[in-house]
Amino acid sequence: MKTILSRFGKDVTGPKVKMNLFQAVNNALDIELAQNPKSVIFGEDVKFGGVFRCTQNLNEKYGTDRVFNTPLCEQGIAAFGIGLANIGFTAIAEIQFGDYIFPAFDQLVNEAAKNRYRSGNQFNCGSLTIRTTWGAVGHGALYHSQSPEAYFAHTPGLKVVIPRDPIQAKGLLLSAIRDPNPVIFFEPKALYRNAEEEVPLADYQLELHKAEVVESGKHITVIGWGTQIRVIKEAAQLVKEQGIEVEIIDLQTIYPYDEETLINSVKKTGRCIITHEAPLTCGVGAELAAKLAEKCFLSLEAPILRVTGYDTPFPLVHEPLYLPDKYKLYDAIIRTLITSSLNRLIALVPKQPNNYRSILEKTLYQIQQIKEDKNRFHTNANKYFIIYKLGLETKAAKIVENCLSDIEVYNNVLIQKLISNKFLDGYSYESLDKKYVMLIDIIIESVCSCIQLNEDSINRLVYNCLIAIFNQCKFHGRSLILALKTLRKLKQMETFKQMILQVFKQSHQELSEQEIQIYVQRLKPLGIIPDIAPKTQMMKVDVDETIEQYIQITLRHMVDDVVLYDEKCKINSDCSINSVPQLSESEDSKFKQIEFKILNEQNIVSGKFGWCIICRQPAPYFCKDLRVPVCSIPCKNKHFIMTENIKLLLTPNDQELLYLQDSLYLWEYLINKIMKSQQYFEIVIAIYRDFPLIIYKVPNLGQQLIDYVQIARSRSQNEFQNCCNLLVTTIYYYRDLLQQEIESMFEIMNKPSVDIYLASIEQIINYPIIIMELFTNHDCKIGRKNIIQNIFEQLSKFAQIQANSQSQANKVINIFLLNILSYISILDKSEVQDPLPSILSQKIEQYDNTEKQLNLKSQYQQAVQLFSQNPKEAITYLVQHKIIEQNNVGQFVKFLVDYPVDKEQLGQYFGSYKDFNQKVLEQFTKNVNFENLSIVESLRKYLNLFNLPGEAQQVDRIMSVFSEKFFQDNQQGPFDNSTQAYVFSYLLIILQTDLHNKSIKDKMTFESFKKSSVVSLGKELDNDYLLAVYKSIEAQPLAIHSKLQTDWTKDKYISKKEAKSNNESFYIFEPGIEYLKLLMDIIWPALYVSFNIIIEKSEDQNLLRVALQNCQYSIQILSYLGLDQNAQQYLTILCQLGALDSKIPKFRNYYSLQMLLNLCISSPNALKGNWRIVIELISSLDYILGEKQRGKFFKEPLESVARVLVNIIDPQAIDKIIQNTKNMDSRIMLEFLKSLVDLSIQEVNLDEPRFFSLQRVVEVTTFNMDRIRLIWNQIQSILNQCFIQVGLSKNQTVAIFAVDQLKQLSVKYLSRSEQISLNQQQQFLSPFETIFDQTGFVEVKEFIISCIRMISSMCFYQLKSGWRVIYQIVQKGLTDIYETAIISVEIIQIILNEQITHLPEIQQCLVLLFKRDEPEILFKGIDFVKLALSQQNQYNFWMEQLAHLCNLFRDHRHEIQKHSILTFFQVLIKPQNLQIEQVKQIMKGMMKDLFQILATINNRDFCIQVLDKFQEFINQLGDQFQNVFQEYIYIIIILCGSENEFMSKNSILSLRNTILKYAQIDWDFTIQQLQIIIAKTEPKILYDISQLPEDMINELLEQKDLSYSIQNDLCMTQSILQLMILDLIQSISKQQNLQQYLKQLCDITRSIYYKAHSFNLNIKARMLLQAKGLMPQLNNLPALTKQEKQSASLLLEIYEKLIQHDENYVKDSIEFIISIIQTKENKSQNTQYGIEYDRLVLNDIQIFCMSLPFLNKLTIDQIIQVETIYKVTIIGISETAIYIFNTIKSVYPLLKVPKKMLLDAGVPKNVGVNYKFPNKIN
Repeated sequence: MKTILSRFGKDVTGPKVKMNLFQAVNNALDIELAQNPKSVIFGEDVKFGGVFRCTQNLNEKYGTDRVFNTPLCEQGIAAFGIGLANIGFTAIAEIQFGDYIFPAFDQLVNEAAKNRYRSGNQFNCGSLTIRTTWGAVGHGALYHSQSPEAYFAHTPGLKVVIPRDPIQAKGLLLSAIRDPNPVIFFEPKALYRNAEEEVPLADYQLELHKAEVVESGKHITVIGWGTQIRVIKEAAQLVKEQGIEVEIIDLQTIYPYDEETLINSVKKTGRCIITHEAPLTCGVGAELAAKLAEKCFLSLEAPILRVTGYDTPFPLVHEPLYLPDKYKLYDAIIRTLITSSLNRLIALVPKQPNNYRSILEKTLYQIQQIKEDKNRFHTNANKYFIIYKLGLETKAAKIVENCLSDIEVYNNVLIQKLISNKFLDGYSYESLDKKYVMLIDIIIESVCSCIQLNEDSINRLVYNCLIAIFNQCKFHGRSLILALKTLRKLKQMETFKQMILQVFKQSHQELSEQEIQIYVQRLKPLGIIPDIAPKTQMMKVDVDETIEQYIQITLRHMVDDVVLYDEKCKINSDCSINSVPQLSESEDSKFKQIEFKILNEQNIVSGKFGWCIICRQPAPYFCKDLRVPVCSIPCKNKHFIMTENIKLLLTPNDQELLYLQDSLYLWEYLINKIMKSQQYFEIVIAIYRDFPLIIYKVPNLGQQLIDYVQIARSRSQNEFQNCCNLLVTTIYYYRDLLQQEIESMFEIMNKPSVDIYLASIEQIINYPIIIMELFTNHDCKIGRKNIIQNIFEQLSKFAQIQANSQSQANKVINIFLLNILSYISILDKSEVQDPLPSILSQKIEQYDNTEKQLNLKSQYQQAVQLFSQNPKEAITYLVQHKIIEQNNVGQFVKFLVDYPVDKEQLGQYFGSYKDFNQKVLEQFTKNVNFENLSIVESLRKYLNLFNLPGEAQQVDRIMSVFSEKFFQDNQQGPFDNSTQAYVFSYLLIILQTDLHNKSIKDKMTFESFKKSSVVSLGKELDNDYLLAVYKSIEAQPLAIHSKLQTDWTKDKYISKKEAKSNNESFYIFEPGIEYLKLLMDIIWPALYVSFNIIIEKSEDQNLLRVALQNCQYSIQILSYLGLDQNAQQYLTILCQLGALDSKIPKFRNYYSLQMLLNLCISSPNALKGNWRIVIELISSLDYILGEKQRGKFFKEPLESVARVLVNIIDPQAIDKIIQNTKNMDSRIMLEFLKSLVDLSIQEVNLDEPRFFSLQRVVEVTTFNMDRIRLIWNQIQSILNQCFIQVGLSKNQTVAIFAVDQLKQLSVKYLSRSEQISLNQQQQFLSPFETIFDQTGFVEVKEFIISCIRMISSMCFYQLKSGWRVIYQIVQKGLTDIYETAIISVEIIQIILNEQITHLPEIQQCLVLLFKRDEPEILFKGIDFVKLALSQQNQYNFWMEQLAHLCNLFRDHRHEIQKHSILTFFQVLIKPQNLQIEQVKQIMKGMMKDLFQILATINNRDFCIQVLDKFQEFINQLGDQFQNVFQEYIYIIIILCGSENEFMSKNSILSLRNTILKYAQIDWDFTIQQLQIIIAKTEPKILYDISQLPEDMINELLEQKDLSYSIQNDLCMTQSILQLMILDLIQSISKQQNLQQYLKQLCDITRSIYYKAHSFNLNIKARMLLQAKGLMPQLNNLPALTKQEKQSASLLLEIYEKLIQHDENYVKDSIEFIISIIQTKENKSQNTQYGIEYDRLVLNDIQIFCMSLPFLNKLTIDQIIQVETIYKVTIIGISETAIYIFNTIKSVYPLLKVPKKMLLDAGVPKNVGVNYKFPNKIN
């Protein structure tokens, strides 16, 4: 038995698998079957897994003996299980549905449960487990949804278990199976596949009769089991959001249940709800409630509730209403909490009768009635607040405290809880007598009144209540002030502040979108992003829809009441007209429900109370509070929310106005308080900061603030400081509203204290936009005071005074200048400006790809400028530059569309009467699309493209063209034709001129406009249409001619004189850069004087530093604004002091240098043309700092200066200056670069060259590589001149350094992409080539080409046009000295290792390379050819590179020759796309020459390599070989005639193998060439000597001194080749389908035979040859015996094949055989001669014997036809006869020749006696 575990998660280890409930059950059964061999499973359909598949696969795994089906008989299943368990088996029975368990009820209740007891423990069926399904499933209806657990829980001896999820299912099922008592295990079928968890695979058990606390809580206990646990969790989540903590208990074992866990929980919470699906009466919940009431009576604060199914059969359609869902549980939890609260109050009230106790008892009774009424739903606690109000009014401390607090359980505020949890929301009027007084007001009044008791505990509870009310409820006016005063009395100032701010926040959230835009406009310049969204405009629409919907459903409900009443009267006339009982009818006996059915308009049957007021479904319930029929809680809630919203809507005071009134009232309250006490100052400032738009609505705000400032000035300095802070905040937020007041405030603020004044000004100056706005709207307006000018005059005055204020004033100026710089950066994000107009730059950006298109850029710009002056000249210019064609309207219109020209001039051009102009206008208008646009929208779109001219005739022409196009695009519009559209368009032009021309006083009214339209069009347009048109043009004019446009649109940037205006309401926000220029132009003299005085006179280092810093900032600002002369004044100061020209520099000099460097870093554009001086200064500074770092000591005073500079100068300053050149204006950057280049040339020409400037040139170029093409071309030109000049220096070190710098710069430059058609890389790298050509230093050349090598390697893929320079240098390097050539070869290696990109250049490089004679270069060249040909397929390139190899075939250096030949074959093997004709050419030319050379080489190993490669080359041709076969044969002929024995032999072998491999060759040609090969290979010297006359041979033999000698090896080789050729012929003759060539082969073979035979017969010639040196070592004379025999044998084979096709060849063949055995006479007495003669005869006999198989195949008739065969005789020595005899003897039985012939040959007569010749032969 496994250990029973308390909870698997803490005790079970091992792997887990995600399972649902049925899988967990299956897993538990699997484990039990595996571990317990006596366990069996049986039931209906369990064999194949059961209906729910809980037993699937178990039958297959454990067999039918242990998992099997039973008949459909629940009683039998139970009985069988009982019997099986009694005999010791573990019986696991399955009842398919729990609803059908009742037939087995008797067996389970009377037998299984009582078996042990009845038998005195003699019998025991404790190992029985009944598994069955349980509970609702959603569609099971009457017989598949029941919960029968209560029936069995009433039976001692049974255990009843119900799990809630897969984990519990597995653990509980294993425990149930192994429990010693019979167990009924109910499985919730709704959870079979819905519940899913990670379930351990291990064997574990969960303890039975032990409940589990699923979730802990402290407010209420809810008990359930099975599926209901999920419902409890959902309800708990609903109330958890309201702060209620529910303790959830899963009972798990229904009987016997776990009393201890339940009792402990209920004692802790004091409240309990029990829920189950089974009916209410006598359910398990009743037993649990009774037990808990018994054990926990004193702990219970409310009656125990049961939320269950109804006491009805289980329904189908109404199943959702039957089941206890989360809403029913939610309702029960709330009612329980309220009941407990009221019970505690009753306990505190005296028991003697009194009014308050009666009210409490009546309320509790009403709640109890709600509990018992299943047709009613609870709402909220508003109706019960009267109880708490009366309790608070008793003033009894205990009752008050308990009304506010639930001490024993919550230790928190009860009313606070009711409010926080939204049970008590205060939105009710019904429970109060006062009309239109919100309940929340009564609540606040009651709560606040409790502080009169003056008890700390009650005060604390009051505070908590107020916090809860404020967070959850809405209240205003008197109640708000009362709550705030109460908090102030409680000394809760922080909460007091937060509540006030919350009110203002709510007001802020009610602002309209327009108000928000004003807010944003005011705060955006300050960098403040408002965290507020405009109030939604959909609210009114939603409310309207709510009202309309409510009216509809109410009227429909009234109709329902009438219809239902009519039906009820038919049954009982004494009935209520209401379908739902009203409060007055609840006890009325007349109200009696009458059951009947009636259909509504949707054909839905009426319910108990008619139809649901929301969804029209049957209404079995009604809402107690609102007395309307509903079908469910969601519908009830929806109706309740609808009514509450309408209540709020009908409230007399508008909520938005209430919030605003609250805010204004609070502001007045705070201002009054702040006048008396500073305690409220922080709150006022917070309101200013966070809710400025609310203060915007305060009446007389300015006067209030002035009064406050006047009062504060007379008070302490600290209070005045706060006052100034408030003023500064006012300026931030209300500078446009309080313009006059602000001027007065500045005057007041300037008087008492300089320090406070400066501190306040410092706050304002932190926002430069405020300074700009004050300057624009005060200093620049007539009638206004010069606020900003006065401020800076004061600051300058303070800065010049030798006092404490000097430093602070200087600091304020410093902050101002620094912030102005930030302001400038906001106005203009980038200081680097393109010299071309930005619009043009964008338009022709796409054409910035080539030099030609760069020229187009300037041409288009010129054309645009010309058009603004004279359109005709612009057209002429475009035609002259071939941008457009003469009189080409389309091209000119495209120019106008693509490039923005002057709109005024374009309008004048379109209005012209000229024909071409009108054509352009028409084409231009065709390009504008007016589809689906109104005529006003179309006119706006059209006239936005140009300005209408001023003359009426011009306007008329344009409107005529417009109307045609408009009508064409909108033919379904209000106009019948284009004429009407034209007339109306012209009328609109007149209308907008009339409405928006200031000189016209009497404006056109709508009626006048309407009348004019009727007169003009001859028809009346729709009134709404005309009104919309009128309003649109009235709100915004159309784009019209420039005069009216100027009148209508004010210029944003105006001068001081133009800005003077008496219009007080016009306020300029975010003034532009022109105003800043105007401001600086006014204040700079005062600033300059103050700075100059400080710099000259002050010895205060900090003051000097700030003053010099101010100079720096002033230069930056003035330079940006274009006030260059003013900026030059400041710059002169810095340059003079920073040059360190004085003998003993002071701090001001060092600081000036420091500021100058800072200026160079932060605003390099400010220096404009002064860079040369600064660069020289920087160079000197770099020298000093660099030398000091290296430890050098200078002479005084330079040493002292150097030490100071090391300490004060940032070592990175120079680097930052160089890096910042990328932010310079292009023109200034070019000046900087030129100055740097000039200085670098000077530095390198010094006696001791310096490279500072040259290095910086590289850095500057690097940082500016992203400049536009036009600027970059200028940079490149400057660089080229610089590097060429320095690279050609007479100082070799300088030249090499320059080249090195150019290399580094090139690598960086080449990392950028280059457009395909530009040659910028080539231009950039061109100095390398120039220096290489002109330098006189070999080392420089070598270094240049080394640099090119590195560039090629590092930037290979980035190089484009730059390759041209690289190839030029490489080619020059190849023709130069050896060192440069070697590096050039390495560069070529780099190129070829990647990929060939420039074929002609590579070809030229290789040509130059192969002109070199150095072996290592040639070896590299050969490798390059191989590499190049592997990448390129171009035929001409191939042939040229192969030619380079061919030229090396004859090289006298064997290694080069060998390498070139092998490489030649390597590149030909698997050639890339070589055509067969190209292969032919290669074989005819290069390969033929190759083998001619190869024939002279006697290196056997090398020849083997070459022939192998050649054969591989041939093999790869495949089927294409037949196309090059002739070329192949020609090469073989060359090799065969070679003196190289190996090559000759292998050529024949190759030919043989090739011919046998390829059958589709040209055999005519092959045999013809074969004869040539035979001629080439035959031993001619032997044949020639054998043909000499006999006397000449004799004479030669007698000569002692021979005139010539024989080439022994050659003769031997040729003889061998002849034998190999015979093998070749034999192989050919065996080929199929070559019969037509056998005759030729026969002739060739016969020729070979007779030549060998003739040579062998001439014994004297052979003797002569031996004497001449042919095989002198042999004992015998040299002979061609093998050749003769092999050719004779081959000839016989060929004859045999010929005879098969033509018998005429029989004669030839026999004559050939006869010729073999013809008589040979021995004409010499020479012994050697005789020996050789005998050998000849023997040889002939052997050949003859070779013919016998051939003769044997001939028929008798074929032999008879040859008469000459009988005349043959054999004359020879006896040995020969014996040999013949012995030879013929073995073949005699098969021989078919005449007997006489055999006898003549010396064959004995008795040989072959068994053989009989045919009579015909005999």
